[in-house]
Parts: sequence; C-alpha cells; structure tokens
Amino acid sequence: MCLGQDVLIYYGASDTRTYVASTTVDRLLDYVLNTPPDALRTAACVQQRIALIERNLQLPLSSRPPRRR
Repeated sequence: MCLGQDVLIYYGASDTRTYVASTTVDRLLDYVLNTPPDALRTAACVQQRIALIERNLQLPLSSRPPRRR
C-alpha cells in the first residue's frame, strides 16, 4: 500500500479514537525545516502567519505549492 517516500502518522483525538494521516518524506521535511517555532501567544502566531502569507505572495506563481482541496 505505502511504498517508498510515504509516511503514516498515527495520532489520537481522544481516549478511544486513533487516526492516521499520510504524507511524503519531502512534505514532512519541508514542514519540519520551514515551520517557525510556536510563538506561544495568539497575537504573535497571527503575525507569523501574516508574514508567511506576505512572503508567499511574493513568490512567482510557478513556485507556489499546489492548493489543497
């Protein structure tokens, strides 16, 4: 079923529920290497996201990641 670069991440949502998410090694590495640390306050997190969006909007369309549905 999952070969090569696929990663399965198991996580719990409560005492009785377990879920699995799938991704690729490349996407997981991108997340780990490029996601800023938690700013620990809501307002600071919002400012991080705004700065990220502004940087992404400066990228050429061809280099932007595909939109998720």
